[in-house]
Amino acid sequence: MPDPHPVEVATRAARPRDGARACTSCVALALLAVACGSPKTAADSTAMNATATPTPPASTTTPSTSGDTAGVMTATSADVTPSNAGFAGPENIVYDSVADVYLVSNVNGGPVARDGNGFVTRLDSAGHVVAQKWIDGTHAATRLDAPKGLAIHGDTLVIADVGVVRLFNRRTGASLGVWQTTGNLLNDVSFGPDGTLWVTDTQGPDSVGAIYHFDRTGHATKVASGKALDGPDGIVALPDGNVMYATFGADRVARMTPNGNATTVVTLPGKKVDGLRRLADGSYVVSSWEAKTAYRLGSDNALHPLLTGVTSPAGLAIDARHHRLAVTSMNDNRLYFVPLH
Repeated sequence: MPDPHPVEVATRAARPRDGARACTSCVALALLAVACGSPKTAADSTAMNATATPTPPASTTTPSTSGDTAGVMTATSADVTPSNAGFAGPENIVYDSVADVYLVSNVNGGPVARDGNGFVTRLDSAGHVVAQKWIDGTHAATRLDAPKGLAIHGDTLVIADVGVVRLFNRRTGASLGVWQTTGNLLNDVSFGPDGTLWVTDTQGPDSVGAIYHFDRTGHATKVASGKALDGPDGIVALPDGNVMYATFGADRVARMTPNGNATTVVTLPGKKVDGLRRLADGSYVVSSWEAKTAYRLGSDNALHPLLTGVTSPAGLAIDARHHRLAVTSMNDNRLYFVPLH
């Protein structure tokens, strides 16, 4: 998420690419910018200090963090950003396994600015830029204000934008329509097995975060909202109907049922938890801006560092074909590749 800020349909939370850019896959950007030097940080502050509508309290679990750093990559060794990438606040990233390309959302401004200058960059499998503005938000037909979360379902690419979810053709980038919400800082998106869509709102119009569920026709239902959500950012829809989500306004990953009941799964060593994606084996990858690290979260809830020393690690994308994780740095406009074994 842009400093207030998840994979392809089957993965979220998505986000690396060869060049990184502006942020918000998690994102109260305006507030986060104040707190962390990025728009996402500003939004985070707002969500945390606002009066929220009641939501089920999350229960706290005892986290387990692995001290094993063997094989951990650093930002210097994993950076694959080309000098001409042209990222502008790369908030999220998704891997298109059919076309074998990465798509990166660029906020290019404030996380909730309705400025019509956001864009999506298309990269080849090596992280080289194929089209800097593959989807150019300055055009009326493909408008993007501050694009963040990306997800793919069939031939449809969905992008979380300011107050709306925008739909595009995955192959051509042509617009397929817009789904409306009462939200504001829409941050991440994840398709469930039934083709319905889950969306996080890190900072709503009332300064309170929320989680929305869209049916297949685009009708949105607010499943939960309030300060207790701690500014939801990255999200992953699970096969059992529940969702996992990251808290940009806090230091935890939580699980939520379809009726909005949430419980804490794990607490991270740092706050501003942004990207979240699920691997094929059922484990997760998650990033923290404050810890400057992307972790693997095992079934035993132990955290294993994968990539360290990264400024504002926002977007995560699982690339199963090449067995790697892609991570974007929203504030440094960079992309990183990390091997997954």
